[in-house]
Amino acid sequence: MTNQPAAMSGKTFSELKVGDTVEFEVVLGEKEHAAFRELAGDNSPIHSDERFAREAQFEGRIGYGFLLCGLLSRLYGEYLPGGSSICVTQESRFVRPYYPGDTIRVVGSVKARLESTRMVEITTEMFRNGTETVFRGVGMVRVVIDEEEPALYEAGGISIRTRDFVQELSSIGLEEGDVVFVHSDVSVFGRLKATNRSTLLESICDALRMSVGDSGTIIMPTFTYSFCEGEVFDPVNSKSTVGSLTEHFRRQPGVVRSMHPIFSVAVSGRAKEWFSDVGPDSFDDDSIFGRLEERRGKLLFLGAPFQSCTFLHRAEQTFPVPYRYIKEFEGLIRNGDEDRRSTCTYLVRPFDRSVNFDVSRLEKRLVERGVMREGRIGEGRLLLVESRALVEEARELLGEDIHGLLAGAPR
Repeated sequence: MTNQPAAMSGKTFSELKVGDTVEFEVVLGEKEHAAFRELAGDNSPIHSDERFAREAQFEGRIGYGFLLCGLLSRLYGEYLPGGSSICVTQESRFVRPYYPGDTIRVVGSVKARLESTRMVEITTEMFRNGTETVFRGVGMVRVVIDEEEPALYEAGGISIRTRDFVQELSSIGLEEGDVVFVHSDVSVFGRLKATNRSTLLESICDALRMSVGDSGTIIMPTFTYSFCEGEVFDPVNSKSTVGSLTEHFRRQPGVVRSMHPIFSVAVSGRAKEWFSDVGPDSFDDDSIFGRLEERRGKLLFLGAPFQSCTFLHRAEQTFPVPYRYIKEFEGLIRNGDEDRRSTCTYLVRPFDRSVNFDVSRLEKRLVERGVMREGRIGEGRLLLVESRALVEEARELLGEDIHGLLAGAPR
């Protein structure tokens, strides 16, 4: 190990500046690779068989890519920002292979500071034996040695902070690696204490990111109902109609939006490409709701009532129920300067309003059976339920009473 700076005790958020840069070098030799092999249990021949690797047109056994990711922990934890910091998200690209015995030079730089969350965006490059790039990445790192975490709300004389959301989400079963679909109402938790609305919204997003970690996926509805309203759907400019948190989230770096002109969603995290590339039907297996069920994603009601559960229309379509029917909608989707005509399908109810959606019976059933877990933050309620368990319970209820998701039989 050479040219290693002294480890910092840690910079506070206010001390960090855009452009701050740290670099250090590490030799990743046989000892380090053997330790990683034992830890990971990866004995694949490309890493362990010299002859196999050379026949595969490499210089020899290639180094473990994820061993490079371990150097990010050292970068963030000891040097930039140093001290007590938490990597919330990490994007990594392995540019070309490296080999046991190579000297790896790690260079990290602060690219951006996010005042609302006390987070810094850090870009990383790693080079083998001088200047040959082997890795590029971008990490969002939360600085936790700074001033007292600001209060977001106050309820009953108690301040509510980001960490309170993280703790309560964990207590109801949201875990690292989860896929979570979030229905939200951020107005219900108490009296607003955050300095501005952007701080509040980004802090809640931060709590979700910390809860599911780098391996998780966050999905928020950004429904527009564009084709239903005879409007052009523009994934960049069409605003979400289902809450301020969803509109804030869709505009964040690293978030992608699906192209569905009625039920679009914004997605970040490991599986964002798969969940955003959906088909034209609103509730079939290739829809966002079908994919949620396939992956056993969890539905989180963050202050929002269970009545807002759009996912239940999938149960109605796949059961199926007699009081809804599939209708085709046509319109324009705008992609940059180009408009293209498209169609999609949506399970609709009669226009005469004789069908009144009411999920109170199902909600009570889910809670009593322990399928859905409840929590509270201040004056607001949280609900968490796994999608496949939810749809199975809904189908069972419809089997008992075909109008089980209604306030009563259609008039």
